[in-house]
Amino acid sequence: MNKEANKDSRTTDQAWETKQGVEYVSRLFLKDTNMTSFLESLAEGLIVIDKNETILLVNKRMEEMSGYERDEVVGQPLGMLMPHRFATNHSNHVSDYFDQPRIRSMGQGLGLAARNKDGTEFPIDISLSFMPTEKGMLSLALVTDITKLKKAEEALIQRNDDLDSFAHTLAHELKGSLSVITGFSEALMEMGESFSEEEKNDYLNRIMNNGYKANDIINELLRFADMRREEVELNPLKMSEIVKEGLKQLHDQIEKSGAKIALPTSYPDVMGYGPWIEEVWVNYISNALKYGGPSPRIELGSTVIDDNFIKFWVKDSGKGLTAQQQSQLFVAHKRLNHPQIEGSGLGLSIVKRITEKLGGQVGVESKVGKGSIFSFTLPCKR
Repeated sequence: MNKEANKDSRTTDQAWETKQGVEYVSRLFLKDTNMTSFLESLAEGLIVIDKNETILLVNKRMEEMSGYERDEVVGQPLGMLMPHRFATNHSNHVSDYFDQPRIRSMGQGLGLAARNKDGTEFPIDISLSFMPTEKGMLSLALVTDITKLKKAEEALIQRNDDLDSFAHTLAHELKGSLSVITGFSEALMEMGESFSEEEKNDYLNRIMNNGYKANDIINELLRFADMRREEVELNPLKMSEIVKEGLKQLHDQIEKSGAKIALPTSYPDVMGYGPWIEEVWVNYISNALKYGGPSPRIELGSTVIDDNFIKFWVKDSGKGLTAQQQSQLFVAHKRLNHPQIEGSGLGLSIVKRITEKLGGQVGVESKVGKGSIFSFTLPCKR
C-alpha cells in the first residue's frame, strides 16, 4: 500500500514539475510578440526539451511537420516524435548532451528520421543548442525536413548511374564496331590485292555495317541526352499519325523482313509529346521485327487500364523471353544474347526514360515459345 502511495506521489510530482516547466518556458520564449512572431515564422521546426526528454515547447512549423497539434505534444515525452528504433540510443545521447551541452548538428550521415502522427516517417537533420535557465538547462533543437533533399540526392545518384551505364555501353559498343572497321580496313590495305572481288565486297560490307551501327549508337545517345535536357508540355496526341510516321521510318526493315503488321482502326485519346512517342513506337516495332523470326507477325493495339491511363502495346510472334531476359530489357547496358541480332542495348532504356518522363510506365509480357507483348502507358486526355 505504501509502495502504491509512493508511486502515485512520484507521478503527481512529475506531472507538477512538467506543468511548471511548460509554463516557465512559455513565459521565457513567448513573453513578447516579436519573439513569438520570430519562432512561429521559422522555416525549421523548433523543439525545446528538458533533461527528462519532456517536450516543453514546439513552434508552428513543428506542428506542420509532425501532424500533431501543440497541445498534443507539449508535456509529452520526446519519444512520441521518434521512430521506436531510435528511442533507446537517443535517451543516452540526450543524457550525454545535458552533461556536456554545446552547439552542434546531428543526424548528418546517420539517417535520422521523425515519426508523424499517422506513424509515417520522414528524414530529418537536427541542429542542437542549449540555454541555461534558473529552472535548469534546456535543449533547443531546430528540425529540418529533408525529404525533398533526399529525393534530389536519390535522383542524382540514379542519374549518375545512368551516365555510368551509358558510358560503359558507348565504350563497349563503339570499341567493337571500330575494331571491326579498323581490322578489315587494315586487311584490305595490306592484302587487298590478293583478295577476290567477293572477298573485298564482303570486307567492305562489314565495314559499312559497323559504321552504320556506330552511327546508330551515337544517335541513340544524342536522343537520350536531348530527352533528359528538354522539358516538354503534354498535348493531345493523334496516335494514328504518330504510328504512321514511325512505320515510314521502318519501311525498308519491314520490307526486308517480310513482316505482316496488324493495326487497330483507332486509338484512344491520350496526352504526351509526339516526337518522343514516335521514338517509343519505332523502338518497339523495330525489336519486334528483329526478334520476330522469319516473316514476323506483329500486332499493335491499346487497352484502357482505368480512367487515368491507357496502355499501348506491340505484340510479336517471336520465341519469347525468359524471366531473366525480361528483367534485363530496360537496363541501359544490357543487351539480350541473340547472336544474329545487332543492337546497342540502349533503345529500350530510352523508351523507359521517355515514358516515365511523360508520366507513364513500360512493361513486357512474355512466355518462351509464345512471343512477347511490349507496352507503355500514357495519361488519358482530360
